[in-house]
Amino acid sequence: MIATTDQYAAMLDAASAGGYALAAVNVTSSETLNGAMRGFAEAGADGIVQITTGAAAYLAGGTAEDMAGSMRRRHQALKSSLGDGDPPSCPE
Repeated sequence: MIATTDQYAAMLDAASAGGYALAAVNVTSSETLNGAMRGFAEAGADGIVQITTGAAAYLAGGTAEDMAGSMRRRHQALKSSLGDGDPPSCPE
């Protein structure tokens, strides 16, 4: 599940109040993304998936146009999955 802004804030507040950290995984491929998501699900834990602009460019095919298109598709996927939720900012 992709967290809304409010859900993300609640995750951070719970971790702070509980004295624990959230795992953050740097994603460099679809395999690492799938592995991170599977690991969070199997552990029943919240976590953060991060992707650098360099990794995004690589995953998108390497060109600026591909990366911009990939970011637009990601944003549309967020909008679709959240319905009326509050997706994080992303360039259109």
